[in-house]
Amino acid sequence: MDNSNKHNYYPYVVYYDRTSDYIQNVTFNYDAYYEHTPMSIGWGVEAAPVGDVIVKSGHKLSVKNGTGGVLIESGFECKKGGVFEIK
Repeated sequence: MDNSNKHNYYPYVVYYDRTSDYIQNVTFNYDAYYEHTPMSIGWGVEAAPVGDVIVKSGHKLSVKNGTGGVLIESGFECKKGGVFEIK
């Protein structure tokens, strides 16, 4: 079924990342899945532009927990109604 011609149709889009080993300075107002470990999440985990990581209400951030593990530093927030999961 082709939904591209429907009125007010918005396709469901998920951000998928297999290579990043850190998340910082991002506000998730979309669903995202990260598959690479070790993974560091927070305000100043890398030399790139620093900033908080926020998962907005109604959106989901999923991280695959591989052998490298997942480190959550200060500057991470999951708003009420948002979902953060490590699988």
